[in-house]
Amino acid sequence: MTRRNIGLFVVTAVMVGCMPDYSVPRLGRSSDSDDDRSDPFGEDPNADGTGPGGAGTSPSFPPAFGATVRQAEAPPPLSGGTMSVAADGVTVVAADPDRDRVYLLDFRTAGSLRTVTLAPHDEPGRVVIDAASRAHVALRNGGAVVTIDIATATILYRRDVCAAPRGIAYEPTTDLVHVACAGGELVAMPAAGGPEVKRRMITRDLRDVVVVQGGLTLSTFREAAVLRLQADSDIVIEQPSPTLLSFGRPRVAWRMIAAPPPTGDEAEVMVAGQKAPEDGPDVPVPPAPAAYYGQENTTKDPCSANGPGPVLRDRNESLHVPDAVLPVDVAATRDWMVVVAAGNGHTPGKPQLIFVRRAAAVRSTQTFACDAGEPTYAPNAQLTSVSFAQNGTRVVALSREPAALLVVDAETHQEVSRIALAVESREDTGHAIFHSNSGVGLACASCHPDGRDDGHAWRSVELGPRRTSSLLGTVANTAPYHWNGEAKDMRALAQLTFQTRMSGPLLAVDQTDAMDGWLRALRAPTLSKPTDAAAVSRGKAAFEGAATCSSCHSGPMRTSNASVDVQTGGTFQVPSLIGVSWRAPHLHDGSAPSVKALLERGHGGAKRPAAQISDLVSFVNTL
Repeated sequence: MTRRNIGLFVVTAVMVGCMPDYSVPRLGRSSDSDDDRSDPFGEDPNADGTGPGGAGTSPSFPPAFGATVRQAEAPPPLSGGTMSVAADGVTVVAADPDRDRVYLLDFRTAGSLRTVTLAPHDEPGRVVIDAASRAHVALRNGGAVVTIDIATATILYRRDVCAAPRGIAYEPTTDLVHVACAGGELVAMPAAGGPEVKRRMITRDLRDVVVVQGGLTLSTFREAAVLRLQADSDIVIEQPSPTLLSFGRPRVAWRMIAAPPPTGDEAEVMVAGQKAPEDGPDVPVPPAPAAYYGQENTTKDPCSANGPGPVLRDRNESLHVPDAVLPVDVAATRDWMVVVAAGNGHTPGKPQLIFVRRAAAVRSTQTFACDAGEPTYAPNAQLTSVSFAQNGTRVVALSREPAALLVVDAETHQEVSRIALAVESREDTGHAIFHSNSGVGLACASCHPDGRDDGHAWRSVELGPRRTSSLLGTVANTAPYHWNGEAKDMRALAQLTFQTRMSGPLLAVDQTDAMDGWLRALRAPTLSKPTDAAAVSRGKAAFEGAATCSSCHSGPMRTSNASVDVQTGGTFQVPSLIGVSWRAPHLHDGSAPSVKALLERGHGGAKRPAAQISDLVSFVNTL
């Protein structure tokens, strides 16, 4: 498949964690006296140049977690964007990945609620509605797409599609549903039912797919790339987003949508995501211990804040929206964008919905800009999804805990009603800590989106570059933690990262234990079936025999938990190989772009024949 250059569009939206009963304003525009609104960006917590965290930085808006709660069945990591509004403008289809349900209702009438129950751990995600009023829901963990008749609230059919379906789109001209899979598959199936009609391999880590300008546009998750696939063509056209030292590079595209343009009729893509700071040997080291950093932040400008900053990209304009921690969903009209700040769900005084004007005059000549938007607050809610409804006059927002639909006036930004969707709680303190704004504009999930990794090697003051590690299926029985093994257990890890490096509040023992329990429950990523079973078998034999890989990568976690020097620049913890095919680049500094490249350069000083390397890659990609 050929890949050529086109433009990349990256937008930042926000995703909300959970929120107990805080004394905060009712959902709506803040008054002049609210928090620090006289300065739209507030006090810069990194003004001393320490980066996002570091000694001496105290959070101005610390999270509050309330009484510690643990679920017997751990809730999945936040993904967001699990709701769609039908063409009538009032019918809402909302997927609930925490409870494995789909809700259907007319948001004007609470009594209209109907619920469709799915299989345990299906984890329903993206939703699309076709021309015949059927809702198609991608089951992130169920490996299928379920089609629901909206009129009767019944499941019409369930079709297996791939190991990890993520994005879904409806193409009216062909009456096809397109599914983008994390394994790289793009699958087309008739909306009316029946077997798939086309399957293509695009590239790994696909996130969303939308129908725009006569073809399909896809996004990748960690690299935040946008790929254009022309109609009836297998040519993929790609172009990275423009970068600027003070702005950073795209990193993690939480959500891509088809948005109406400010003028004209042809829909355009809009992406909600994050950025990582530019990095290089000339970037000065900030004078503080235990901090992550990129460019030195001495301007007190939140646009140049270090760390994973939320970014809205609309057409050719990139906007840093400072408070949009965990950008997981975005919705748009011709005049407005609204993003969900999922990381602020436990943070009193921080917004969960942020309205940003499109094509604002003050930004008309800028490619990179800062915009605080117009913040709104949602007491007692954890917002994860947002859509415009009723011809753009209403905004509907989905809360995961409690399960509820919030209806907001699009002009005044005031909440006008709230509809309960379910009564049982899915509150979990470990989940909450992981997804919460620590107080300085980032959450654990900022670098570990979906419980995975952001594909970035962050620079540490005391250690140098350190590649973010995936947490999916790799936490249990793998202490000590971090590449240097400097955290002997989860309590030490929480103090080192959340409290010291992220400047979060000190966690109580039961809170740390709850986070430990939630992280241990994270499942390993679901893998696509291997295409060459014989190569996998040969690779397994070599892994356990002649290649001696199992001398370090042993046991059910595929690690010895030891620190070893394998000639990669020092002595480092042996990483678990669970889900290794999902997390390139590799090694502590991210210097190996693939497992193949790592082995070809002689891992551990051993030179292996090309055929053995190929077989080893086939095998480890199944772990």
